[in-house]
Amino acid sequence: MLINGHSLQEDISVTADVCVIGTGMGGCSLLHELLRTSLNIVIIEAGEQKSGASAVAAEHVGRSFAVPYTRAIQLGGTTNLWHGICTPLDLIDFESRPWIPHSGWPITRQDLEPYYVRAASLLAVPNYRYFQPPQLPDHIRDRVADLPFDHTIVENKIFQLANGPLELFPKIERDVAQSERVKCFTHACALELHINESNCRANELSVRTTSRRKVKVSARCYVLCAGGLETPRLLLNSTGNNPAGVGNERDLVGRFLADHPQGNLCQIEFSAPRRAPLYSDLRIERGIIRSGLVFLPEVQQRYGLPNHAFYLRPSFQKSRSDLTERVKKAFLAIGSGQVTREDAGLLLRHPVVLGKLLKYKRTLNVKYRYADVFCQTEQTPNPRSRVSLSEKRDPFGYRIAAIDWDVSQQDLESLQVVFQLIQQMFLNSSFKRIDREDDLQWNSRLTSAAHHLGTARMGSTLASGVVDENLQVFGQENVFICDGSVFPTAGNANPSLTICALALRLADRLVQTLSN
Repeated sequence: MLINGHSLQEDISVTADVCVIGTGMGGCSLLHELLRTSLNIVIIEAGEQKSGASAVAAEHVGRSFAVPYTRAIQLGGTTNLWHGICTPLDLIDFESRPWIPHSGWPITRQDLEPYYVRAASLLAVPNYRYFQPPQLPDHIRDRVADLPFDHTIVENKIFQLANGPLELFPKIERDVAQSERVKCFTHACALELHINESNCRANELSVRTTSRRKVKVSARCYVLCAGGLETPRLLLNSTGNNPAGVGNERDLVGRFLADHPQGNLCQIEFSAPRRAPLYSDLRIERGIIRSGLVFLPEVQQRYGLPNHAFYLRPSFQKSRSDLTERVKKAFLAIGSGQVTREDAGLLLRHPVVLGKLLKYKRTLNVKYRYADVFCQTEQTPNPRSRVSLSEKRDPFGYRIAAIDWDVSQQDLESLQVVFQLIQQMFLNSSFKRIDREDDLQWNSRLTSAAHHLGTARMGSTLASGVVDENLQVFGQENVFICDGSVFPTAGNANPSLTICALALRLADRLVQTLSN
């Protein structure tokens, strides 16, 4: 049953077996499994079908994310901004690395592997086996050699995406709308969890609709899937029996805010124009496959590097100012309805670049002489990078999130090392030119990748995390978190497949527990 909270005429109270807060990747994946059971479910979503919620706000008190949008508050959450790119975390991402403080997950890649397989099926990944380069079919594996990389330094990292848009909430919307045991409230903001006197169990969730009606939710368990910015805000505002907030006994809620700082590092020029479809987009039967590059684990350890990834993006003009990338973003802004006068001027000044870009996107078979080296980096765990509570308040009197994104000096210095390694690798091969080191301006180029991670991190003990290996908040019998905020480390790739796998794993546990 879909209930428009803005149209509620009176305050109400509802009960459920499970209350799911947020309908992004974690919420949708969890609901995909729970809807198959006989459990009673209440879903709380601050947005609506097509647009965001004005009642949800945040204050930026640190570094800007430097992109127009990093989240979508609506049914389906930020999956509505997602391009469908999938890849698992690497083995090293789960390990405790001596050169990366605060690294290490309390689970292994092997623990998550069966759920990765299920998640890949749910997200229409063309073929899960293809994530392992040795498992690629011969005609795809042969394309690895299209570009001469030094495989004593780097290895291929495979990404896949399905054909066409992958809208997650519409896949379950009909079941939600027709079920009497499911109540999905839109225009409904989760504000505070009320914990019992012994401070070990949530009894109630306070919700307000945009029409200021109160909804009280009493559930056997609560799963927070509101994302890396809103999940810590909700926990920190829940101060009934603990002034520090739920799960915040060790002051870890909101800390370790991570993203994937990304941008063009430099530009290379090939000795002759060439095609390398696996390194851009190679179409396969059920989607698209592409390869990035990561440094081998032993190289990361030798140089003290996080697990950064880099890619070659075709460029159609020699430029040290990211011209092709800026033209592409200006063109995409037209489709989103967010085009600015500056965007329009850029397109008008560079019609040749735009034409080549469009031809490339249509055919995926165009030769190009230049390529931008695009980095999507792993941000090292940093307790100074955090979400806290602002002094500003929302329309219901609760403090909004204060976002202090801090990219550390270690993160910036690691890109100097990456640049030197890439430069050495390219100059020792058949590439003609690479930008000089004194052209590196990473600190001014980097932006957010719209991946908010780490603010309710998973740990083996209360001293190291907010949730345990089963995503249960330490000290709370019935409060769980299932979104990017639980990542102890960020890896280097879109987190969607991992969030989906974690949600499927949690769903199995909840069904088993609540059915007893």
